[in-house]
Parts: sequence; C-alpha cells; structure tokens
Amino acid sequence: MSHIAYIIASPPGYEALAAAEARAVCPGSWVTPRCVVSDAGVDVDRTAFVHYRIELLAHGHDYAGVCDLIGQLNLVSDRFRIEVHKHPRRTPMPRESVARDLANLITGQPDLAAPSERFVFWLEADTMLFGRIQQETANDWKQRMAKPFNVSAGIGSRMAKACVNLVCSPGDRMLDPCCGSGTIPIEAALIGVRAFAFDLSWRMAHGTAANARHYGLDIGVGIGDVRSLAGRFDAVVSNLPYGIAIRHSSGFYDEAIANIARLAPRCVLISNREVIDVAERNGLRVDDVIRQGESDGKLPRFVHLLSRV
Repeated sequence: MSHIAYIIASPPGYEALAAAEARAVCPGSWVTPRCVVSDAGVDVDRTAFVHYRIELLAHGHDYAGVCDLIGQLNLVSDRFRIEVHKHPRRTPMPRESVARDLANLITGQPDLAAPSERFVFWLEADTMLFGRIQQETANDWKQRMAKPFNVSAGIGSRMAKACVNLVCSPGDRMLDPCCGSGTIPIEAALIGVRAFAFDLSWRMAHGTAANARHYGLDIGVGIGDVRSLAGRFDAVVSNLPYGIAIRHSSGFYDEAIANIARLAPRCVLISNREVIDVAERNGLRVDDVIRQGESDGKLPRFVHLLSRV
C-alpha cells in the first residue's frame, strides 16, 4: 500500500481543475474524490489545490476497525493535536468525540495550541483515513492576487498555477505567448519552470516585466504575435485573448493555435469558448476540457488540455 496521501482542497466550481492538477502532480490511486494515495513525495507548495501531504497510517470504511488499526500502531507523541475533517460536514460523527477517541489511542500529551506533531482524521462519505501531517500548503498564490500591474481579463493566480502544473515540471521551458499581466509565467517561474512570455501589446509586455521584477523572477519577456512566434518549448500555457482583443482577425484562433501546435508538444489553452474543433484541425489531440467560472459568477473559462498528435 502507498504510504503518502494527498488531500485536495477544491472550492465549489473548481473540483475538476483540482482533480486534474492532482492527477498530473501526484499520480496514484484515488480513494475518495478529494484524496489520492501515492508513492511520490511531492512538495504541496508547488500546487494550487493540494492542501495536505500526510503519512498514511490507517485507512478503512468502518470507524471501529480504523480505531483498531490505529491502536495497533502503538503511537507515542508528545504535544500532539488531532484535526478532524468531515465531507460533507453534516455527517453525524461529532468532531470532538472523534478527536477524543483517537487521542486516547496515542501515548503522550495533547497540545492544541502549539503542537509539535499534528495528525489528521479524514472522513469522506464512508471512507476514513488517519495520518501524520507532513506538510500543509502555505497557499502562497494568495500573496500574488494583487500584483503591481493587473488586467481585468486575466485569470487568478491559483488557476494559473494549476494550469501550469497540468503540463509542466520544474526545469521545463514554458511559453505564454499571450501573457497579459504575466500571471501564468510568474506562477510557472515560482515552481522552477523556465518561463518565457510574449504579448502583442507593448503595454502588456512592459507590465509583465514589471511584475516579474517585483517578485524577483527571471522571466524572458518580449513583444510578439502568437501567430508568428518561433522556437521550441516543452509546453505552452496561455489565456487566449477574446472580444475586442481579437476583433482584427476573424480567423485569429485558427492562426494562433496552428502556430502554438508547432511550438510545443503539449499545451493548456484557456478561452471563453470551446476551441476543440480548432485544436483538432490543427494537429492537436484534446485530452481534457474543464469548464470554470460559472459557480462564482465569473466569466466562464474553458481549460483545454492538449497534446500534439
């Protein structure tokens, strides 16, 4: 059995994107819609939606059986805390009584205020997991929600980080050919991806460069047209322009995606409408399409996960 479990935080409307990111970064076996067990040790701060990495100590579907497994571990811990999470929250199992039951199975003194060791009990539907917390995400993307230069049509830092993780690993060369304010290349650079950013607008390229300097990041930034850029990259991740930004060309998406297909073998393209037909006729296979944004009242976005045929 794999001994590392990853707990996914998926706000309403982001479940599909959170699951896709976890599949890409933490490959393993899903035991619940929010938990995957894996042999891979992953830094959860690299991710947008993975909340906990835990050493999995017990797993089952019966509360008494799980407690028996925990008791057999003969755990000894001084100054520990047990955190209980239930999904759905209305599940009739009081958190306080669960925490008390489990604390009685550990030799040592609890310390709720300043624990030196933290355990988590995760209940989702009829599945229960218990483990030692190895890492909890810092949610560092929150620090970049207000950059010095922003644009209203841009995507959020959390979504950008997840999209980068769908196709990139640290050390990869990634291109954003429609960079806007630079949210995507900034998130990429922060997880160790070699990021390059272009935009047809001087104002956008200048703003991206200013944001990169603000965060002390080395991002290659230039002015260029996505339809004619050249080079070779491991991946392209971009929030494609829409509306008045592409009014000068009715065939913009065809021209842009045709060139993107030549630039990298895999890509994530975000748009305000599906571009499946455009991608397929330009030699890209559609591996997934995730719809975002409707539940929170924001502009609907279609996240296309594509690979070159």
